[in-house]
Amino acid sequence: MTAPFASIADRIDRNALVRFVQSAFIFMFCTGLLLKTPWLPQTIFWLILLPAAGMFAYDSWLARRTLNSKNVRYWLIVGGLSVYFLTLIASTISFEGTINARIGEELWVAFACVVVAALGAELIRRDAAFALKLARYLMLSATVAGVILLVTASAEGPLGSFRLHGYPDINYVLNPNAVGGVFAILFSLSLGHMLSRDRGRMELATTLAVAVLLITITFLTGSRSSMLACLLAIGLVPFALSPRLAIGVSGALVIAAAAIALAFPDWLGSLLARGDSRRLDLWPVYFGMGLERPWTGYGLFFDQRIQIDGHTIYTPHNILLAAFIHGGVGACLALCLVLAAAALAALRAARCGWWLPATTFAAMIGLGSVDHEVLASTFSYLWYLFYLPIGLCAGASLAPAGGGRKHLAGLVCETAPQSDGQNRKTPNKPTS
Repeated sequence: MTAPFASIADRIDRNALVRFVQSAFIFMFCTGLLLKTPWLPQTIFWLILLPAAGMFAYDSWLARRTLNSKNVRYWLIVGGLSVYFLTLIASTISFEGTINARIGEELWVAFACVVVAALGAELIRRDAAFALKLARYLMLSATVAGVILLVTASAEGPLGSFRLHGYPDINYVLNPNAVGGVFAILFSLSLGHMLSRDRGRMELATTLAVAVLLITITFLTGSRSSMLACLLAIGLVPFALSPRLAIGVSGALVIAAAAIALAFPDWLGSLLARGDSRRLDLWPVYFGMGLERPWTGYGLFFDQRIQIDGHTIYTPHNILLAAFIHGGVGACLALCLVLAAAALAALRAARCGWWLPATTFAAMIGLGSVDHEVLASTFSYLWYLFYLPIGLCAGASLAPAGGGRKHLAGLVCETAPQSDGQNRKTPNKPTS
């Protein structure tokens, strides 16, 4: 270590620092589910996590741990996400013909989104137990948030007679599609936690109960993209468990979905009456709009609203189509690169028995295929929908000092091998 950081860094207890940053990262995402404003999560990120990410980046650069050929997928994910945002900003400058404060703000916020995904990956690399802690605390927070939401909604009327949505008195996420998306990601996270090996029976039963609660809330929002996200995550169950367990878990979740449909007939009728919500009509219109400016797109500030049958459509309802509209072919290809690299990393983790990246990635694809846009934002529901799953996949792609596959095995059972030449496992400790 060289001056001027050497004397400071040498005095830092790195294990304690990693544990503190882990706690702050988990606390940020948990409080985002439980508070009615995002002020505290945002403060935690800007004051604690962003400086910590800078310290980790400097330390990794000195040790050359992240910058090596073994981490190609990681750099395709994080680097691709950076290129995606830069392409969007360049397209905005091209379309607007000027550089103003709004563009500077977009650049800063995009940097924050890349940092949170990269920091999640770095914390996974440094401590194999972190992903398990993150999943457990998020499931606990999601359970509390879900119960509060159901109790609050029951005062409005019988559940199922209206689309479940957020309430300003309990949380800042209000739109039913956004609420459904967040709970779909949390459901997929609980499912991935349950599918990973070496879970005790009590933990499996508790996680299954949480998953049933979360999928119930997701379905009550009436968000078809969120339902699709849950179904894609459930589709991975047969590949992760023995046939008997796969039938049991899938059966419990299908029964829960059927029970919702039977218990809330008004909800089912409303769901069927909405049809495809004009998706098949709006996608060709937006694609034609993109073809008018295929190379540079329209930027981030373009009014992309269209009218179909007297109804105003605000977004393209597809993340790749939205990327094409905002940033042209370049942004679309950059996002495709991120998704492809993330999918490969999630598959690699699943082969080692760690299913958390795969289930959350599948849910993210379900959400993005028929709704939402991958846009930069300060702490918001988009961090759950996109940057948390991307961070998990990026974490699965990092190759730690002890070997990538062995570290991924440590993510399953909270232990990691001492070295390549030892089979005995000891409790994993944070590494520098």
